Amino acid sequence: MRLSLPFMRDLAFRASSERTPRVGTCLFLHGAGGSSLTWLSQLRSLPSGWAGLAPDLPGPEAVTGVGDYAALVEATLPAPGPRLVVIGHSLGGAIAIGLALRRKLRLHGLVLAGTAARFPIDPSVRDRFLAGEHELAFGPAASPALVQASLREWRKRDASSVSAAFALAAGHDVRGLLGEVRLSALVVGGSADRLTPPHLVRELAASIPGSRLVMLDGTGHMLMLEQPARLAALIREFLEAIVAATPSAESAARSSSSPTTPGTAC
Repeated sequence: MRLSLPFMRDLAFRASSERTPRVGTCLFLHGAGGSSLTWLSQLRSLPSGWAGLAPDLPGPEAVTGVGDYAALVEATLPAPGPRLVVIGHSLGGAIAIGLALRRKLRLHGLVLAGTAARFPIDPSVRDRFLAGEHELAFGPAASPALVQASLREWRKRDASSVSAAFALAAGHDVRGLLGEVRLSALVVGGSADRLTPPHLVRELAASIPGSRLVMLDGTGHMLMLEQPARLAALIREFLEAIVAATPSAESAARSSSSPTTPGTAC
């Protein structure tokens, strides 16, 4: 499907095989330089009844800040069903946080992977990445085949877009606002992430009330590619907890209309 905003290009959504969000929708937001393809494993691993949508977001040179991305998502997202959980990686995680803070969509949870409340990236790492050392996005345990396949895709990207992504990230800082996020949140980081180092991931988790933190050993920034099955399992567990905590309107109606058995305490 393609939907438009007048100030941006059309937004395309990659969808999971489950098209009807009987239980809810998971919205997957990729990071800068990525695409909906980075979420294929997780889109294919959702529990029954959950629909998955992964848009191909425009490059950072097309926006003025994270708020523009959030506005685009709000304007183009199809009806999500009873529940909506946003899953974001890196810059996509910053957009997910922005959606939660804006409160224009009714969210039921956040999964924040390889992201942070701020992105004070080491200048030497940034310069090396901009010079083409995209291997820095992976941890030491990543398979050479995965790294090489990803490098081939990244090298198709315009270098100016990558530079614009770093500039956009440098202006992102929501540390003072995270106490306002009143949602179930799962924060996942890689212990070998050089673009969003572990201390920034821990800072994010500590700033969101009640969030759960999971660190994946030996994993770099591209954790959904490096540890696809592990991240998919964490997402499934999180969704099961969301469903248990937020019964659907249909279930609640059935429960409230059920007659009380005589002699049973209410």
